[in-house]
Amino acid sequence: MAARKTTINTEKKIEILKDPLEYTYWKRFPYELDEEQKEYIKAIFNEKNIGVFVNAKAGTSKTSVAVGCGLLMTNELRIFDKMYYIINPTVEVSSIGMLPGDFNTKCLPMRTALDQAILQWGYDPIQTIVSDDDMEAQKLGSAKVIFTGETFMRGQTIDNAFIIVDEFENYDMRKAKKVLTRVGKNCKVVVLGCSSQCDLKYPSDSALPKYMNAVTDCDFVTEVKLTKVYRSKFCAWADGVN
Repeated sequence: MAARKTTINTEKKIEILKDPLEYTYWKRFPYELDEEQKEYIKAIFNEKNIGVFVNAKAGTSKTSVAVGCGLLMTNELRIFDKMYYIINPTVEVSSIGMLPGDFNTKCLPMRTALDQAILQWGYDPIQTIVSDDDMEAQKLGSAKVIFTGETFMRGQTIDNAFIIVDEFENYDMRKAKKVLTRVGKNCKVVVLGCSSQCDLKYPSDSALPKYMNAVTDCDFVTEVKLTKVYRSKFCAWADGVN
């Protein structure tokens, strides 16, 4: 399916509705949202929830829906000033270290999931992601997505932002706390992972199951379940092999 690109009108703000599913925006998705995905969206839009955690298989659209919510809440509803998409680029330090260029150049292959999700919701990644290569988009206000790695998070405070922490299965507790303790005022945090695809040398070091267990003891953080794989039958089969 060909992805649509749209020119963002930064002067127009969409009315905030009580039911987030009433936005025609969701019609941009390539298929009809299932009940779990609808609950996922409601959980993200629920003002009570500062954090939403998802531990789901590959191909369940956990990243696509999270990015869609972030773009809607940031670029169109203007609930947040910016959107962060945070990755862990140091899982395979030896491999990435041999790549040429600065951080952005080295991590460009890791941006593919974000680029695909942005295109899926009708935006152009070049105009949407903050980059020194396109200062015009920043001046116009269309570039509000910050793609970054956990390596550079220490000491920051992030306020007024929609934050996606992806591939959380590859964070140990030290890195998880380094990222999650950056969260300041008026933020929405969506943490995504798949426990069956951990790349850590010792999967037991993963912070994902520890945080999933902690969710039950917190009234401003919730867990969402996504069980249907949409990518392909082969994807579902491959992920299910033990």
